[in-house]
Amino acid sequence: MSGSDTTGSPLTPDADETSRVGHKQQEQLQWLSPIVHEAIAQLVEARLETRAVQEKLFSAPTINRHLIKLAYLATALAQKEASIAGLDEDILDCQSRKDNLMKEVNNLMKEMDNLMNEMRTIRSRERDEANSFRFLLAPIRLLSPEVLAQIFQHAVPAKPPPRQVSSPLGLSHVCSAWRNAILGSSTFWNKLSIQVGVHARGDPNIITSWFNRANSTAPLSLSLSHETNFHYLPKSMYSSMVNFSHRLTDLQISGDYGFLSEFLQLPGKILPMLETLFLDGFIITDVDDDKESGYKPYAGCRDPLIYPFAITVFDDSPRLRFVTLGLSAIAFRKQSLLALSWSLVTHLDIRRAISRDAFARLMYRCPQLQVASFIVSTEEEDGFRPSGSVRLLDLVLFKLEVHHTNRQNALPLMPMPNLETLELVEDQSGLTSFPLNIIYPGILNSLASIRCLRLSKISSDMEILGQLVSACPMLEDLRLHVYDLDAISQLRCLALHPQRYDQQALPPPPSAHLASFTFTCALERHESIETVGAVFSKLVCTWAKDPRRCRPLENLSLYIWHWFYPLDEDVHRVRERMRGKICDAVKQAQSSRPVVNVDYLCPSKSLTDTFWRPF
Repeated sequence: MSGSDTTGSPLTPDADETSRVGHKQQEQLQWLSPIVHEAIAQLVEARLETRAVQEKLFSAPTINRHLIKLAYLATALAQKEASIAGLDEDILDCQSRKDNLMKEVNNLMKEMDNLMNEMRTIRSRERDEANSFRFLLAPIRLLSPEVLAQIFQHAVPAKPPPRQVSSPLGLSHVCSAWRNAILGSSTFWNKLSIQVGVHARGDPNIITSWFNRANSTAPLSLSLSHETNFHYLPKSMYSSMVNFSHRLTDLQISGDYGFLSEFLQLPGKILPMLETLFLDGFIITDVDDDKESGYKPYAGCRDPLIYPFAITVFDDSPRLRFVTLGLSAIAFRKQSLLALSWSLVTHLDIRRAISRDAFARLMYRCPQLQVASFIVSTEEEDGFRPSGSVRLLDLVLFKLEVHHTNRQNALPLMPMPNLETLELVEDQSGLTSFPLNIIYPGILNSLASIRCLRLSKISSDMEILGQLVSACPMLEDLRLHVYDLDAISQLRCLALHPQRYDQQALPPPPSAHLASFTFTCALERHESIETVGAVFSKLVCTWAKDPRRCRPLENLSLYIWHWFYPLDEDVHRVRERMRGKICDAVKQAQSSRPVVNVDYLCPSKSLTDTFWRPF
């Protein structure tokens, strides 16, 4: 038992200890009792008071609730305004910080600008030093932009080729100096020549972009050509032509004019500054069984049919003076005459055959002509008879070529009292010669002032030829090629005294003022180069010895047709020996040495290049 007392279970409390704990709790409760009762009383009192206030509120009138709500809203508004005021202060603070940052940025930008200007100055100095080295390597760089511009104006065509760079635009890509010279000179952009078909596909705005670089007050020159498979003019090109038409002084149109029908049919006065007009290559077809009665363009053109009288854009151009036309004969007939200010034209070049009556009509309508060139077919007539004769007092150069000649139809010539240069040319096809009798004797009244007489492949007898040359007392340059007379007969005819043909008072000899003589012939079977050369030398020596001469002979040329080429060495030696003999003989006769040329012509060597100067 004693053992169990000492090792008893701890879970079994001692009775004394239990009683002692219970006694202690009672003492604590007695001590806390007044405090708890007081706290409970306060809590109950607070709850009762709160409940009373709530009952009072819920039992108050509605107006009191509205006042409370207003008070609440006023409090909330005050809070929002205070918040807004705080945000305004924050915004002002941010703006101030932003201004400070912008000042710093501006200062940095100024520093960067100063640095860039300094770098540009250094770059310019380095570039000048580099250019000085380039000038030493290429002396052409020493030329000023003005001199370069003058050189480019003579070396660069006024057109942008479609497949190669040889226009001002190409030169501007070479270097900065050339680019500045090109773009700085407006004269490069005053003239434009384009192929409509090519540029319409690649750059339809080329007219506007080109002329916009030109001087705003400078006159403009425009040349248009086109391919045969191109059938329309782009709207942008048409608009550009209309926009710049008031500044155009030179207009050239080559080719089928169907693609320009819309522009050509504009009313007159749209080209007030036009001075030079070139129309060539128009295609005319048969319409209504009337040969060449109208123009019928290719399929795809805007206008199916254009008659010459429908072309009105050139009418009433008060400054038009230079006209070159390659139109069909229909454009010069009475019923379909091209609308043009004919009475103002001073230079007229007709490049296609017209009828003899159309020739008379144009001569009659152009009283102010100074230079005229015609191709006339004597077989075509439309019955025109001028109401009176017109004296062409200003005409100084007259060139006439005939096609399909009828020797019985004389050309109606107007008096040309001041004519200085007369050119009579055969059909360029080479099939026919120019018969002098179609202008004889009417032409004799217009030769008193002739300075230059050029007769190419004419057919005449010696009497008419002699009278024609003798009627030119002021002749200075004679170029002669007679087709149906042998060379020796022609030269002897020129050596005869004019009294043989005119028994009146002796006029001054045709050689009195002659300074240049060119003679072309084809050798007959009985003639040789030595024989013709001897007769030629005798003729010019006779002229040189004439005491009535006013000036010495300066240029002498003898051309002989040779049908075999190349020439052998013997022919060359004969030519040089003959040239020396003629030169020595004339020098002995007039005490001054002329320029003598003896040469051969062959089918591959154009007579135009050696015998005639271009019209």
